[in-house]
Amino acid sequence: MSHEQLKDYQNNKDITNKSFGIQLSLIFFIIFLIRFYFSYFAFFEFTLIFLSIFFAILSFFKPSFLTFFKKLFLELGMLLARIINPIVMLVFYIFIFIPFGVVLKFFNYNPLNEKIDKDLNSYWSNLQNKNKKYFKKQF
Repeated sequence: MSHEQLKDYQNNKDITNKSFGIQLSLIFFIIFLIRFYFSYFAFFEFTLIFLSIFFAILSFFKPSFLTFFKKLFLELGMLLARIINPIVMLVFYIFIFIPFGVVLKFFNYNPLNEKIDKDLNSYWSNLQNKNKKYFKKQF
C-alpha cells in the first residue's frame, strides 16, 4: 500500500477555526515561556505574547479570520510530511535493517532456509522429535 492510499484510512477530523486558534495561541505562549525560562526577554518575547493573546482573542470572537492560517499550516504540514517521512524511513533502514542483515550474513544464519538443495526430494520438515505434551488440553 503506497502512502497515497493511506489517506483513505486516516481519521480526517475537521479542525475548527476556534480550536486551531487556541492551539496556535498555546504554541506561541509555550515558546515564550521557554525563552523566558532561559532569561531571554526582548522585543521577540513581546511579539510572542502579543501573538498569543491576539490569536486567543481572535479564536473566541472572530474564528472565521483564521481560515487562511489554518489552510496554510495544513499545507505546510503535508509538505513537511512528504519530505521528512522518506528521510526517517531511510534512517531506520540504514541503522536498523542493514546492520541486522550484515550480522545475519556474518553468522551464516538463514531463518527462512531458502537455499536450494537439488539432492532433497522434499523440503518438508519432520516434527517427530518435538514433545507432544503441549498439544494436550489446549483449552
